[in-house]
Amino acid sequence: METTEKKPRKAGSGGARPGAGRKAISGVRRESLTLTVTPETRAKLDRLAADQGISLSELINRLAATL
Repeated sequence: METTEKKPRKAGSGGARPGAGRKAISGVRRESLTLTVTPETRAKLDRLAADQGISLSELINRLAATL
């Protein structure tokens, strides 16, 4: 039976690298948020965002800024 040997990894390969990853669209880092709302609340939020021509995310950011 033949054995397979793994090649040794090069030092410094893999992992996080400076400048790696998707760049922020607005230049501001964003956080992910998951929440649960009723279908009625979701419909209201979707309608408000559509009426203002903005994304649901932007609507939530604007609402939070008024707090």
